[in-house]
Formats: sequence, structure tokens, C-alpha cells
Amino acid sequence: MARRFTCASLALTAALALGACTGGDEDTADEATADPVPTGTAEPAAENPCTLVTPETLESVNPRDNELVSTLIIGDLTFDGCTIGDVYDVSFGVRVVDNGTALEELAIGGSQAPERVDIGDEAYRSTVGTGDDVVSVTTVARFGDHVVQVRNDSLGNSDPEVRVEEDVTEALLTELGEAVPDDYEESALSTDVGAGCLLADDETVTDLVGEVQLARGGTVDGDVRCSYLGEDSDTLRVEASPESNAAELYDASADSGTREDVEVAGAERAVLGESTGSIGGTFQPDEESVGYLTVSAAAGGDLSTGPEEAVAFLERFIAAQG
Repeated sequence: MARRFTCASLALTAALALGACTGGDEDTADEATADPVPTGTAEPAAENPCTLVTPETLESVNPRDNELVSTLIIGDLTFDGCTIGDVYDVSFGVRVVDNGTALEELAIGGSQAPERVDIGDEAYRSTVGTGDDVVSVTTVARFGDHVVQVRNDSLGNSDPEVRVEEDVTEALLTELGEAVPDDYEESALSTDVGAGCLLADDETVTDLVGEVQLARGGTVDGDVRCSYLGEDSDTLRVEASPESNAAELYDASADSGTREDVEVAGAERAVLGESTGSIGGTFQPDEESVGYLTVSAAAGGDLSTGPEEAVAFLERFIAAQG
């Protein structure tokens, strides 16, 4: 795992070095030692989308045998979800917060979402790309009172051995929709997060999205991913992971769009950019890791916060990885 440097550890190292040269000062050392940043410790709920379908079905959509991650679904954090691998694999979930978005509008993608008549009571499908160039398919469906979604990003992978065919992910979607318990939405509404994620009531979180009504995340194999759904459906996502090509990934992301360098205590470097209703950022907690931040207003809305709050959150998040 890559080393994580925090503001507190850097300050303490400097204080100890000064003490070695001057004979030390107990008060200075005490001042340099910050209290640990509280993070979550929760394990995924006993029943979550990762457990609602059979192991055989999960195996069929997991060719790389990745560890399953309990999370909120990228693109619409109202879904309590399960992610298999990175963004080039498969994610699926159950909507537990109804923010008024119509079913056909939940099928995110680059093309219009045509209706499907053979899945659940009502279903829609959308794609990124067309024809032979489809790289991602999202299908949403209603089964009685429940809405479920599956997103297949594996189609865009250059390695055919790890692509999952669409009929396989649709079979997963049907099984998931038929398996959702009647009271699932109520029992899944939770703000507990795992290790590495700031607590949902952390001031830097609520400064960005207001009171949190749903949160998921934690650390798996050195990767930390955290997602928060605010009171007005504003959303916050942050992730960081050790990467062998961290500098190249950072440079590629930093050069996209209109982003500017910002000072983030504890980070090697960081950039932030604003667009209508969103803030995006890329940062390196250390030379061997890269992270990404996204803050988004609900559809059609504006954020009531800005880069200063985003920087404060990142500093707190990085300090929590110590």
C-alpha cells in the first residue's frame, strides 16, 4: 500500500527534527500533534445489493474475481449499490431515496433511453456509444415498489476476457429486482461509513452537501471510496488509491477542462475546477497515490458552496488516511 502523509505527521516530523538540533521543546511537540480525524468503522449491512443475488450470478459478472464493494451508485447516489472492480466493470443497486426523478431519466448515458418491455414492470436502457462502439450500458427497472439499476462498463474494456455480455447483467438485474425485500428501502437508509471515510456529520461534509441522508464507503485493498447524499440531493464523492502511474493519471485529469492549481495541506499537489452545479478535483495525497473529488448539485440546481469548502474537505479527508 502507498504511504499516506498527513498534515499532522509532517508537522510532527518537523518538530522532532527541530528538537534533535536544539534539545527539544515538550510544548512544541505537543502543539504539533493533532488529534486523529474520526472516520467510520461500519461494516456493510448484513443485507445489501452484494448479498441479494446468488454467488453464481455474482461470479458470472465478476471475471477478474474482484472483491465486492458496498457503495452508492456513481451517477445517482440515491441507489444503495454494489460495485465489482473499477469503473470498467459492473455496478448495480436498489434506489432507497426517491428524489422525484422519473424512471426513464434514471437510465443515465449518452443516448436516449428506450423502454424495455421484457424486464420487470417497467424498464429503460441507455448506452454510451452506439452500434459496435457501445462502451457502457445502464438499465433501470421497476419491480413492484422497488427500482433497481445495473450499469455494465465492462463493454469498454480493451481486454475481451473481462467483458461481461449485456444479457448476463440483465439476468442479474432481474434476479436483484425479484429478490428485494418489501422493507428494504427503510432498512437500508443509513449514514454509516467504513474506515477511511469521514463521518457523515463531519463539518466539512455538511458544509458541502448539508445534512447527509445516505452514505456509503470504506477502504478495500488500500483503495478508499466515500459517497454522501445530502438533504437536497446534492452529492459528494471522493476516492483515493495507490497507483503505479499516479503522476500520469493526475496529469491527465488535471489537464482536462478548466482546473486550477490549489494548495491543499497534506497533498503533494491538487487542482479544482467549477462548472454549473458542480466542483471537480484531482489530488495526490502522496507521490504514489491519486484521488478524485466530485461535488454535484441536484439536477437543475446550484451548489451553495465553493472551492474553499472543497479544499477544507480534502485536507480533512487526507488527514484521515494517516
